[in-house]
Amino acid sequence: MKKLFIIDMMPFLYKGHFVFLRNPRITASGINTSALLGLVNGLSSILKRENPTHAVFAMDPSGPTFRHEAYAPYKAQRMKMPEDLAACIPYALELADALNIPVLRIDGFEADDIMGTLAVKGAEAGFDVYMATPDKDAAQLVRPGVKLYRPGRAGEAAEIYDEARVCEHWHLKAPDQMIDYLALAGDASDNIPGIKGVGEKTASDLIAKFDSVEQIIANAANLKGKLSEKVANGAEDAKISKFLTTIKTDIPISPDWESFRLNGANKEKLARVCAKYELNRFAKEFLGDNAESESQGQEQPLASISSTPHDYRLVNDLESAQALLLELSKYKTIAFDTETAPFDGHSATEAHFCKMVGISFAVEPGRAWYVTADFIDVFRDLFSDETKIFVGHNVKFDRSVLLRYGIGLASTAHDTLLEHYCLDAAARHGMDALAEQHLGYRTIPIEALIGQKERGKEQLSMAELKPEEILDYAAEDADITLRLDKVLRPAVAEANALKALEEAEEPLVKTLIQMEREGVRINVQSLKDYGRELDREIIKLLTDIHSYADPGFNPDSPKQLGSLLFEKLALPSAGVKKTSQGNFSTDEKTLSKLASAHPIVPKILEYRTLAKLKYTYVDKLPLLIDADERIHTTYAQAFTETGRLSSSEPNLQNIPIRTPRGKLIRKAFVPRDEKHILLSADYSQIELRLMAALSGDEAMCAAFRNGEDIHRDTASRVYGIMPAFVSDEQRSFCKMVNFGIIYGISAFGLS
Repeated sequence: MKKLFIIDMMPFLYKGHFVFLRNPRITASGINTSALLGLVNGLSSILKRENPTHAVFAMDPSGPTFRHEAYAPYKAQRMKMPEDLAACIPYALELADALNIPVLRIDGFEADDIMGTLAVKGAEAGFDVYMATPDKDAAQLVRPGVKLYRPGRAGEAAEIYDEARVCEHWHLKAPDQMIDYLALAGDASDNIPGIKGVGEKTASDLIAKFDSVEQIIANAANLKGKLSEKVANGAEDAKISKFLTTIKTDIPISPDWESFRLNGANKEKLARVCAKYELNRFAKEFLGDNAESESQGQEQPLASISSTPHDYRLVNDLESAQALLLELSKYKTIAFDTETAPFDGHSATEAHFCKMVGISFAVEPGRAWYVTADFIDVFRDLFSDETKIFVGHNVKFDRSVLLRYGIGLASTAHDTLLEHYCLDAAARHGMDALAEQHLGYRTIPIEALIGQKERGKEQLSMAELKPEEILDYAAEDADITLRLDKVLRPAVAEANALKALEEAEEPLVKTLIQMEREGVRINVQSLKDYGRELDREIIKLLTDIHSYADPGFNPDSPKQLGSLLFEKLALPSAGVKKTSQGNFSTDEKTLSKLASAHPIVPKILEYRTLAKLKYTYVDKLPLLIDADERIHTTYAQAFTETGRLSSSEPNLQNIPIRTPRGKLIRKAFVPRDEKHILLSADYSQIELRLMAALSGDEAMCAAFRNGEDIHRDTASRVYGIMPAFVSDEQRSFCKMVNFGIIYGISAFGLS
């Protein structure tokens, strides 16, 4: 059977753009390939899973279509295409050319019309036709030999609609009634008016009874109540909407079916495109591992320990440890890495509390040692040598582990994680990913040693393994760290970021370790007292909630809550999303919209707030207090794109403060004793001052010169009111606006 896929290109590009909006995919040369990756991922799924024999891309024209000429408001409200997305279109055309997949674009007609005409002609020519688009408009084209292929979300499988499924999903008698359905319900994204006041459910009900827009209008007088008036008043809008939503199937195309045949890619072109836009996975799928070189059109396979010469040695006796010390002393630069295991209830990732299993060293590519923890003290003086340059990946962790054993580093170590952070703050900084990206090397996965995380099955601890089993993994870590430093540090210098790395980021490691070790004291009794108060409030709320529900109702069960709200209490469910299990969503956004619909909803929201305070802070924080009566968090300096620190285990940066209840949680954080105080200090909007100076924005500069509150000043201009009348909420919104803009928020994100 000949299998033809007609692919609507733009939705795939849009999907990639928005999926990666918060973390854009940028190549080493600075090209934003987010949208292109959306197309690549969608196309890869189609080619691998569906095995089409023929394929073609459909695209909208660059100018207006017959719909714009007939109805000026058509799509007029749409925002200008984001620049990064528009820039990806030529990249997509390059990819299509390399894959030998034609791209059809016809003046005056949309991609939908190209798709519709090709679908009909393709079915007549004996093809099994699939229209690849997420847009429901195309459902009207489904017929014998023509199916709708809607790409899946978040890794889910695509949905394929034949005639029966279209009718079942949209409650239609025939797929072509989708035209009438859209004409009645309208489409805000395309500025198709529909009939005002007629939603999707009403549209389905009307079509089920009268079949078409024309019959519905003819029977307007027979409709009940206000619906009769709505249909009568909206008749002209419905007619123009039907014209706009009808996809043409007869535009002037004479398809050359043979040109659509998938005869394989132009490998040289595809290799260049994949190299240029760093489409490594796609290149591997379509060009294979057995490549001679990138320049000849194929990607080099990743190296690994099995294909790379190496000399890794185990050190597990005193004589060997002392011999290694002498050898290491000959080198100025030494890479190292610690291996740890859980200890005393703490995880192996908690540097201040874990148990050291061993340490590895590397001095040359391919030459490394793994030393068991029994002999770590042999290397104490080596670490205290100020003339040595130590190299690590996430040095803060390794230095913290060594400090537990009384070993400190005299010099400021090179940190390959921070090197890469200075090069690209938005990217992943894990050693495994960096090894693949910069060394073409695939490291041994930790799961090869300790097993996969599975329900009901615990992973092994490093302490449970024999040193011989750890040797290659540990030695490789030090080896790869050394190699990465030789690649990344020169790149940092070339990017003029060496000063930031050597004078700010790497020296900060020592300070952060000190901060983590100091910890912060919690007044446990204060939290307990507040916990009892919260308990009383929670019990009162539960009593009120249960007065509206059946006995045994559990407000923490989304399924039970959805059933109560939308079935028993019959609250408005139009527009409420459903979960993958088919239950109504009861997230905070949904409930907030329903707050005025029934007294139980505000009670549920308040209950959730109090329960979260109780569980997350009042109950949990005391459990995290260590023997020194303090809580010790972990600070990460390479986690945020903005350069700010993040805090985890526990997160001490999101202790609530904006509400009276939140302030009572904060009140429990106290100085360690009477001789100490807590001091709060903050820059005065330092980033915005920098932005004002760099941009020269007159309003910002004036606000700062006059000593005004920049967020309040912004709010006064956004809302068109005097600064004195700006509310705290408005100021808070515009604070988000200010910081969002300076950190590169898109128009979509801002909206």
